[in-house]
Amino acid sequence: MKKIDNNKKENKLGLLVLLFSIIICLMTISYAALSNVYRGQKENTLTTETLILKLNEKSKHISLSNTTPLNDRKGSMLEPYTFSLQNVGKKDINYQISIVNDENYYVTDQCTTKKLDWSFIRYSFTEGNTTPIINDLSNNSGILKTGVISASQEINYSLRLWLKDTTTNEQMGKHLHVKVKVEAIQSN
Repeated sequence: MKKIDNNKKENKLGLLVLLFSIIICLMTISYAALSNVYRGQKENTLTTETLILKLNEKSKHISLSNTTPLNDRKGSMLEPYTFSLQNVGKKDINYQISIVNDENYYVTDQCTTKKLDWSFIRYSFTEGNTTPIINDLSNNSGILKTGVISASQEINYSLRLWLKDTTTNEQMGKHLHVKVKVEAIQSN
């Protein structure tokens, strides 16, 4: 009797292994059948006009630190920060040039708590060979120029910054670190 019970146990075990193998095979086949990926031959095309503004900086970083107040005549004779704006695209572009605080440079220079108030800054901004515009930086929120640049045109600019001659002693020892920002402006 024991032999018959052992055969039954072996048959049951064999049947379980066979049944388990069949279930695994069915699951594998079902997964493969359900997870087929079909790739389409549709091609999406996006066509745009070429609008490319290129800023070529010809000078180093724009900073004021350890400087003294100057009148406009002396300030406008300082060494300028020069750059050019080039439209290498195929369409005219509306643009805006402004200066913004260079927060990374303030951190690098470890002077984030010594920012110079823009109301004490004067600037001279020149486009090409035109007469410079001299003004307080705070009067225009840092916007230097808004205009249109034609396709394939390049315009040279120069910028000078100085402490205005009415700057108070409280501003001495403070720093100004700015960078030029150029934005294309969408038109209708």
